[in-house]
Amino acid sequence: MNPWLVGAAVVAVVLWSRRGAAVNPRRGDSIFDYAVQTAQAAGVDPAVFLGIIEVESAWKPNATNLVGPDGARGGAFGLTQMTLRTAQALRPGITGEELLDPRTNLDVAGQLLAENARRISPLWPDVAAAWNSGRSFDTAPERTRYEYVPKVLAAANRYAMNLDLDLGDQEGNV
Repeated sequence: MNPWLVGAAVVAVVLWSRRGAAVNPRRGDSIFDYAVQTAQAAGVDPAVFLGIIEVESAWKPNATNLVGPDGARGGAFGLTQMTLRTAQALRPGITGEELLDPRTNLDVAGQLLAENARRISPLWPDVAAAWNSGRSFDTAPERTRYEYVPKVLAAANRYAMNLDLDLGDQEGNV
């Protein structure tokens, strides 16, 4: 495990806690519960998937990004900000409008999570890096490693602490 990553995640957690950022666990919310189930079915710790959703869309099911690199890939849609090109590789013919449906978005995201967990790793840093770049943490671009992953891990830690999720003994939990 990269010692820098562990240190960055700890710093991120401290900074977030000083800001007073609180996780709304959303227990009992059907979409939240569905996200937890989707992550478990994909073989990924739910806390990291919830962290990805928080960082990507702040839990806004209608979040859309049609500019920049995401726009070049057909736009990014919904809770997980799934790009249309990636979604269509998993489900040919799916539309951006369909990705705005929370359950559809989470279903397609679950497919990608499962594929990445098998291809790369189910460890938290790898799951986050793969979501952002398609690569493991160690091979991801610097921006992914030093900006995106620490944000996701900080959010994941808050979910794990607030929800009493079983973290197991995975390397990468801080």
